[in-house]
Amino acid sequence: MKAGAKKLLVWSFFVLIYSISSAWAGISALQDEAINALKQAMTRLDNPTDVNNIVCLTNAGYAMVQDEGTLMLCKTVRDVCGVSADTGNILRVHSDLDAHLYFALAHRTGPDTLLLVMVSHNGETFMVSEKLDVYVKKGNSFESLKLLGPQAFSVVSIANGWANDFPEDLLPLQRNIDVMRVGQHDPFFPV
Repeated sequence: MKAGAKKLLVWSFFVLIYSISSAWAGISALQDEAINALKQAMTRLDNPTDVNNIVCLTNAGYAMVQDEGTLMLCKTVRDVCGVSADTGNILRVHSDLDAHLYFALAHRTGPDTLLLVMVSHNGETFMVSEKLDVYVKKGNSFESLKLLGPQAFSVVSIANGWANDFPEDLLPLQRNIDVMRVGQHDPFFPV
């Protein structure tokens, strides 16, 4: 191998190492921020321990943050909140790659109470909403749901479907189209 080719190979190797270490540092910082935000959200939900009554809707794995993938944050949610995709308590909701990352933590505290805290990343940092009862009942005003941002309809629809034992085999369909459409779930949705 010629000396010029060796120099180019060594230089390329150092650039690769630098790029990888920078990416790892960014991911590590994002995970640390997510841990703090999720702990804050759980505190606002009064630190529930009945994990069968908690669900996390997230677009982690679809949304990108600073050109980095976010799927590893599902493990962070599991570790902090005690929920798991295996038990159907982490529901990944399809979104565009450039959508803001979010985690919607909902806690079913009674037959008609579904408390939700939204953790969203605005490109710079995580923001944690106040606790909100999102259980849909006849006569409810949807005005307060605007605080949840552009994903309010899909998050509230899917969370209510989950809270009302929407058939598990249909939930993936609803998460992939991002909303529950009228007629697909009428017997299971209390509107």
